[in-house]
Amino acid sequence: MSTVTRLDRARGLLLGLALGDALGAPFEGHSDVTEADILALERGDGPLTYTDDTALALVLAEHLARRLGTGHPLDPDTLAPEFAEVWRREPDRGYGGTVREVFRLIDTGVPWREAGATFGGEGSLG
Repeated sequence: MSTVTRLDRARGLLLGLALGDALGAPFEGHSDVTEADILALERGDGPLTYTDDTALALVLAEHLARRLGTGHPLDPDTLAPEFAEVWRREPDRGYGGTVREVFRLIDTGVPWREAGATFGGEGSLG
């Protein structure tokens, strides 16, 4: 009998997220995707590439895992620079213009609350 742990479940969820992201990335922004488009991707031999969605989800998962048992699972003052760092390492994963600017500001030392005050202080439209 196999025992599936919470860690196994978390890994499975993240793998599913990354696979869905990588499979969907070639079609992002397309208003129409045909069965032929999907079959061409399925039969292709090129690598699948994940986007900023997976990159940031992995940062969040690692952040939460490090803080397990602290009583404060989320520390935005630590998380924001972690997000900016992953953007700096791989800026071409599909980050939008506004988030690139926010991460650039955070990377230069601007506090995340100030850097993230976009759209009239309402945050991202995404």
